[in-house]
Amino acid sequence: SRERAAGERSFITDRGTLDAMAFHHQTMHAVGTSEEKEYRRYSAVIQLGTTAALGPMYYRTDAVRTEPIEEALQIEAALRRVWSGHPRYHFVPAAEEIEQKFTRFVTIVNDLMHNHIAVNVSPMPSSLRKDL
Repeated sequence: SRERAAGERSFITDRGTLDAMAFHHQTMHAVGTSEEKEYRRYSAVIQLGTTAALGPMYYRTDAVRTEPIEEALQIEAALRRVWSGHPRYHFVPAAEEIEQKFTRFVTIVNDLMHNHIAVNVSPMPSSLRKDL
């Protein structure tokens, strides 16, 4: 697993163990875990808000993003409910300009690292900006 390979080092992942449990809460009991136990696996949680909150001008569906706006907002709310109990949970709301959201995310990561490692915030490459 990534956790074993990382050892004591931190790493960033785009999904967490509680994601599925946001929709299938009974799974937690079935696999013998709890929110508290799962929270301990993560030093921090940063949830990035969906552009669905900004409306159809900013949120578009495609082959990967198939959920209509209403469903995307429900998914965001469910994930927020399950993760918001984590002691170092952060929510970065959608922003009209992706650079605002990106900068907020990097600021949180930098704060979490207590500035022990310098993080150089450079503009997001244009190839990464599309459809975010």
